[in-house]
Amino acid sequence: MADSLGTMTANLFTCGVGLAGSTPCWFLASNSVAMVEASGLVREIDLAAQLAPGGRYPLRDATAAADGRFWLLVNDPPASQESLAGDARRLIRYSPSERRFESLELPSAARAILDAGGDSAFILFKDGSAADCRIPAKPTR
Repeated sequence: MADSLGTMTANLFTCGVGLAGSTPCWFLASNSVAMVEASGLVREIDLAAQLAPGGRYPLRDATAAADGRFWLLVNDPPASQESLAGDARRLIRYSPSERRFESLELPSAARAILDAGGDSAFILFKDGSAADCRIPAKPTR
């Protein structure tokens, strides 16, 4: 039964909130997110280098902001193998035009990205609170 549960959850597919004609979609057990454009074009963003090793279900939530950047809420590895996912404690902003990832360690476990754009995202935390979390823009060289 445990093996069937693993196979079933590995094949679950979900999508986040899309703005500006892009919608982020991913398989729960995947290390990448597919950005599906309104035109039908699909761009894959590989997150493997951005994720903590050992996580079985690394991506908690994703959204495409109106400014063209993508925001990702990623899980820490679970504390035990019985847990399907760890707590999401890192927020990542990806700028496709610059192919640049920037991240922020969150103060507590998070559940969802409620809104995002510019240098901040409004995050829903596990305890029911919500807060604006900023990732300051880094100067380009």
